[in-house]
Formats: sequence, structure tokens, C-alpha cells
Amino acid sequence: MLDMTEILDVTHYNTGAMMECVVALTAMFQPYLRGPIAVYIGWIMIHYLAAHAYSTYCVNWSWYGFIASPFMSTTPVCRGISWVIYEGSNTMAHLWVMVGTTLSLYMTTNARRRDE
Repeated sequence: MLDMTEILDVTHYNTGAMMECVVALTAMFQPYLRGPIAVYIGWIMIHYLAAHAYSTYCVNWSWYGFIASPFMSTTPVCRGISWVIYEGSNTMAHLWVMVGTTLSLYMTTNARRRDE
């Protein structure tokens, strides 16, 4: 049976080569990461962290959390975290619409060019 320390032990990996690979990939994608992709990834990260923070601090999974949730969920911090979750979800949905619109426009433009 595997021990958790064996799974998490990264001393046998060549971290120098992995770091060089990460640096090379970052340099290759750097022009694209400054635009809409960076905003999208930022919203995903913010939404993910806010969802976990809300479930941990505002509606804890215990009897105490059950009793305290009506009081904790109305605090300014929990309301702010809830707003971030809501707006993050809306932003991600709008970005998917933008991606779909962009792809549709690209496909119709290329189809017209082929027909000419």
C-alpha cells in the first residue's frame, strides 16, 4: 500500500528540467496570456477560491456551521464572497458566449472566402 509521503515526495523528480519547461512554455504563450485568456483564467481562479472560502468560513459543514450559517452568511465578508461567486459565474458564462460568437464568425467568414 502506498504511503502519502511516497506520493508527495518529489525529490526524485528533476525539478530543474521541469522549471526550464515551465519557463519555456510561459515564454511561448506570454503574448496570449496578457489578453482575454488571462482575464478568463483570473476569473476562474477567483471564482474557485471564493467558492471554497465561502463553504469553509460562511457555511461550515458541521452542527456549529448549520446553526451559525444564518448569522455568518449576512456578514459583509460572506456577502462579498457570495458576490464574487455570482459575478465570476456570470463572467465565465459571458466569456463562453464570446468564444462561441468568435468561432461562429470565424467559420462563416472562412466559408464565404472558400465559396468565392
